[in-house]
Amino acid sequence: MGLEKKFELKFLCRMGRKIKDFLENISYRLYSENALSDVTWAMCHTCLSFRDAFLHFFFPEMQISEEIEILREVSKDDSRPDFIIHNNNVLYIIENKINDQNHHFGQYEKSFGVTPERFGYIANYIIPQPDPEQKYPIRTWEDFYRHLGLVNVEDKEEQSLIEGYRAYLRSVCSIINFTKPMNIEGIYSLYQLIEILNKLCKRDEDKYSISVYNQGRTYDNKYTDHSVAGINFEINLKKSKIQAWGWVGIYFSEEIPTICIGFSKKENWGQSICTLLAKAKDLTDGKYSSAPYEEGDAYWFDYIDGKETYEEWFDKLTLEEQTAQLKGFMDEVFNLISELSTAQ
Repeated sequence: MGLEKKFELKFLCRMGRKIKDFLENISYRLYSENALSDVTWAMCHTCLSFRDAFLHFFFPEMQISEEIEILREVSKDDSRPDFIIHNNNVLYIIENKINDQNHHFGQYEKSFGVTPERFGYIANYIIPQPDPEQKYPIRTWEDFYRHLGLVNVEDKEEQSLIEGYRAYLRSVCSIINFTKPMNIEGIYSLYQLIEILNKLCKRDEDKYSISVYNQGRTYDNKYTDHSVAGINFEINLKKSKIQAWGWVGIYFSEEIPTICIGFSKKENWGQSICTLLAKAKDLTDGKYSSAPYEEGDAYWFDYIDGKETYEEWFDKLTLEEQTAQLKGFMDEVFNLISELSTAQ
């Protein structure tokens, strides 16, 4: 393989990662039903391989014309489906739902004069056929996510767009793709971790004091979900007299979970600390803590031990050593914040 071809492949690989990251980051802001339909519409007009996969997911027999039109939210009477498709003088419609269960069977096809076979329906939950005698092409977003995973096109840019859209869809629709069997015995370790963090959130140190606060809620005052577990805490910085609230816990929706500390930007939560972190420059990783980073209207610190997996280091420690590392992680974060608060 020539040097020029290698450079091109490296560039496309790097660009593919950027496209995936871009679309996944968009999901944190554009996650409504309308936003999902808008992004899907844009993908249909940008990536023909995606367009064909999307349409054939509902209508496998469709012969897609070069002059096909895919429109968003065309109104007629009191009806406004998410997608209107004009193809070879035949009209199709597709309706998208994430959580909304206000359905339009019997209404939209009547308004637009289509048969049930040309009325596609896709949701983030299972919808039964409204009439056993009809054959609406009813689909789920999770099935479409898996369907796209089977698409493999030669155009590397289009393939990167499809993979990026899958990352976006996985985030917006909370799609979880399990690939390994469960280890029930290992779940006891989660109980251990939360109990240890709970104890570590009840301390009085030289630079700060910390106490447990409203344990049943996450850092942004919403009820916890089943992919995260942790402790809310109240922290008082002694020298600067700053009082704030944060969260320490674990996100276990990935195969390698993330132990982290978070401060919400919301007033009366971690806003004062987020302001300090936003002004700070050139902060680097510590011994146990990552440099702070901004994500999802909050600032975060991740626990690090210099290894790719916990099995390489953390899991080999004694319980006392593990507890000492978690304490070291928390102390490193809180002492840094204390220093920032007195340096302004």
